[in-house]
Amino acid sequence: MIRPAFMNDFETFDAERKQVATPADIQAFQNKWFPKEDWPECQKPDEWAEVSSHARRNRDLAEAATGRAWAPKMISYALEPGARYEYSKTLALFHEVLFPQSNDGPRKLGSSLWHLSCDYCLISTWTEGDINCPICRRELVYTWLGD
Repeated sequence: MIRPAFMNDFETFDAERKQVATPADIQAFQNKWFPKEDWPECQKPDEWAEVSSHARRNRDLAEAATGRAWAPKMISYALEPGARYEYSKTLALFHEVLFPQSNDGPRKLGSSLWHLSCDYCLISTWTEGDINCPICRRELVYTWLGD
């Protein structure tokens, strides 16, 4: 697992992330902060097995702690947990810029709709409940799985 550069200058990264308002801003931000060609991916079967095992264990812990349905989650980049979380949080913010939510109601959770995810712990749920991850207590991030 690597620690990407944006984690080493997190205050600047976060301040710039909060300023993203247009598709052009998203592209510029990604070019600056997410040089994915430099990020290793989990490629070896044993790397995937280790990450998958960790995600399944966290799913079991989350289900036992909350009684909610959870699923293990994977991310292809071999980033340290904090960086995985911030990367997914940033992508969710970009989704809001590209597809602003209407003001006619809350997001609907469902197996083919919105999920609440924690990429730090590699778990995701589609059931209502606490907005914080039951394992690390970070705020869960909305991710869209619908059409």
